[in-house]
Amino acid sequence: MERAGYVDITVLFKREKCVIAIENKTGPASSAHSKQVRRYEQRLRRKYEDHAVRSVLLTTSPDGSVHSPRIAHVAWGSVHEAVSSFLADGAFHSRDVRSFVRQYLDLVARWLRPAGGEEFRALLDNHRSVLTELRRILDKDGDEGVRGAVPEDLTDYREALVSLVQESRHDPKKLRKTVARHLIGRGCKTWSSNNPKRTHYWLRWADANLAEASQNLGGGPDALRWSMTFTHRGVWIGFYLYQHPEKEQEEHALVDRLKRFIEATPINRQKPDRYALTGRGFGWERVYHKQLVSTNELAEMSAPDVKDEVIRRLEDFMGSDESEYRRVDDYFQCLAFRPAR
Repeated sequence: MERAGYVDITVLFKREKCVIAIENKTGPASSAHSKQVRRYEQRLRRKYEDHAVRSVLLTTSPDGSVHSPRIAHVAWGSVHEAVSSFLADGAFHSRDVRSFVRQYLDLVARWLRPAGGEEFRALLDNHRSVLTELRRILDKDGDEGVRGAVPEDLTDYREALVSLVQESRHDPKKLRKTVARHLIGRGCKTWSSNNPKRTHYWLRWADANLAEASQNLGGGPDALRWSMTFTHRGVWIGFYLYQHPEKEQEEHALVDRLKRFIEATPINRQKPDRYALTGRGFGWERVYHKQLVSTNELAEMSAPDVKDEVIRRLEDFMGSDESEYRRVDDYFQCLAFRPAR
């Protein structure tokens, strides 16, 4: 239901005694938004004293770029991807509903245009020969060579073209394949998927120890997973709990128990929000998330350099005894430990 006055959307579950407050922003996230959400949450807690209150901040920034205790930060891009997948799978049977959903997706896409997405992919597909030539100029003459392809009085277009050519050098699908081979060589099992628009490519993996921990806890070998996201604008890494929507109730109960345990026993008590659980939908619960390579770093490197750098950073992340990778892996292996009888 809509709540006039402060919270944009409030969903009240009477039987479960839970209130979900959604604050909608059609622009990038800021620290002021988090403060606003926390202020609204305090009001709701006073109004619904016997209910659990959970807050969601919805912005055009990437998922999880706002780190704040008890606030789930969701990107409009994720909403667009999810609804697009429903539409592609034929989930909407009414023609009127399908028409409404398409208009809705067009509206959301307008908010997301500064971040690239479908429009960026279309540029790559429709003007590949031009971009290939511009990439040759970039490699030979640098940014100034690309700027020279646009009249000097069109400054904004010159800079936009430089960014476009820089980003077009990178193929996230090929980069994912390179990383997958590296992880398989390390003895990991991998899974791959991508969103319908093919702008986000995902790689999930688990090593033998993590797979064993997952099974010892009562789940399948993939209930605990590390994941990487590859796009033209960056590379991210995260850790997830996963419950397949079609699996038996026992596996769902396992993830629910793990969520309660993690909330009561944080992975890092000094920084509990660093590993705050965030529901990602479709059975995914995110435990940890960080950016491995930023947009600016991608722009400054060639495709071969990016591959080398991503592998190097991944090795640093996985190989150090002081890394967050080791902290998270050890946490779940200890949780699953069963002493020999």
